Amino acid sequence: MPTTGYQLHPMTYSIPLPTVLMILALLIGGPGIVAVARTARFQKALLDFPRNRIAGIILAAVALSWAGWLINQMQVGFLEPYKWTLYLLTPLTIYLVIFYLDELLAPRALGGLLLIVPTVVLDAARWQDSTFRYIPILFAYLWIILGILLVLAPYKFRRWSNPITQSERKCRWWGWAQLVTAVLFAALGLFAF
Repeated sequence: MPTTGYQLHPMTYSIPLPTVLMILALLIGGPGIVAVARTARFQKALLDFPRNRIAGIILAAVALSWAGWLINQMQVGFLEPYKWTLYLLTPLTIYLVIFYLDELLAPRALGGLLLIVPTVVLDAARWQDSTFRYIPILFAYLWIILGILLVLAPYKFRRWSNPITQSERKCRWWGWAQLVTAVLFAALGLFAF
C-alpha cells in the first residue's frame, strides 16, 4: 500500500495498556464506592442525571473536543488541507449541541464519551501479545454498543437505571459489581501486562 505524502502512526495515544487499565479502574470504581457507601445519595444523583444541564454541558464539551482532536489526528486524504476548519467547527458544534440538543443532553453526552473512550483502550491493547488483552477489548466493544444506544435513545438511561434507583439492595449490588470490575482492571494492569 503506497504511503506517499502520509505518515503512518502506529498509535494515536502513547499510553501503555497498564496505565489505561489503572485509570479505568479508578473511573469505574469511583461510582461503585459511592453506590455502596452512600446509596441514597447515589440513587438521587442517578435520578437527576438525565436532566442535569451542567453535567450535560461538561460531558458534551469533553466528548466533542475529544472527537475534534481525534479527527485532527486522522489522515483524511483530500480533506487534509481543510483540517484547520476544525478549530472553528469544534467550538461551533459544542455550542449548537448544548443549545439545540439540550433535551436529555447528559445521557447523550455520556453516550458520546462511551464511543470515544474505547479508542484509548483499543489503541493500547492492539500491540499486546497477552491473551488477557481480550478482556478490556470486550469491555470496549460493550461500551461502544452502550454509547450508540445512549446517543440514539438517551431516554433509555432512565429505564436502565430504574432498577438501581428503586431498591437500595440492587444499588449496592450494582456498586459491588462496579468495584469487582475495577479490581479486575487494576489486577490486569498490575500483573497481566
